[in-house]
Amino acid sequence: MPPGDPGSLSIVTPTYQSGPFLGRALASVRGRGVQHVVMDGGSSDGTVALLEAEPAVTWRSEPDRGQSHALNKALTEATGTWIGWLNADEFYLPGVLEWVQERLRADDVDVLFGDFAEVDTEGRLLRLVTNHRYSPSILRRVNCYLPTCATFIRRESLVRVGGLREDLRTIMDWDLWLRLDRAGARFGYEPVVFAGFTRHPGQVTERLAERSRQEKACMRADFGIVNPLWRHHLSRAHRVALKTVNGSYRRQLRAQGLRGTPLGSVGDPLRVAAAARLNPQVPVAPEDAG
Repeated sequence: MPPGDPGSLSIVTPTYQSGPFLGRALASVRGRGVQHVVMDGGSSDGTVALLEAEPAVTWRSEPDRGQSHALNKALTEATGTWIGWLNADEFYLPGVLEWVQERLRADDVDVLFGDFAEVDTEGRLLRLVTNHRYSPSILRRVNCYLPTCATFIRRESLVRVGGLREDLRTIMDWDLWLRLDRAGARFGYEPVVFAGFTRHPGQVTERLAERSRQEKACMRADFGIVNPLWRHHLSRAHRVALKTVNGSYRRQLRAQGLRGTPLGSVGDPLRVAAAARLNPQVPVAPEDAG
């Protein structure tokens, strides 16, 4: 879609030394009619060679000050009305980006989010993680339940709140959702499995657990979040109720039958069949049906 179209979409990907995973991310965006902007922090693991082989991708490889800085740099290159945040170890499911572009043309939300699938390092399904309609109290008192790989943000809203905080290393997404909420952004949920999220030991949340605890404490102070145990449990019960009513748990249970199915192998007919079962409302793109 051309820039200025209400459904035009730019995908931004920060990466550093993630060459083994980046190929899946690139392939899941390639040929989808969206802009892909990749900011690499100066990798030496073959990432540059992968990017050089992608003529349609806008990219730079240079030292940066971390993931948030890379994302903010990518944002300055993005031309779409909407922004999708896809890390190098994540990928979109077949047909999703086409479906999302059409959904965004309704122009009735500022943040659209959905579900995601956890996969192993080979891209095989581990479990489905479902969601529910937006709740600011659950966001504040339970956890950062909006997954970045399954969220699309109006670029104007992102710019208005100043992009990502570059002093944060582990909870920049939670901070962003809270700032967007405080700015009056309209959040909308769709029960669609947008992306695959790779579980592996090198993830930031695994490596920086202590820093994450410190950043969460500072963030709660910044936003005035007082969260006694009874409020936390009440919000968790609210989350369970929302997921029960919208059928999320039933979908998670059905997805267990697909455990081990390759979701990250572009061109694999098993991947396409699994995506169709996870997202019956999303038409499979012709190139995926191939």
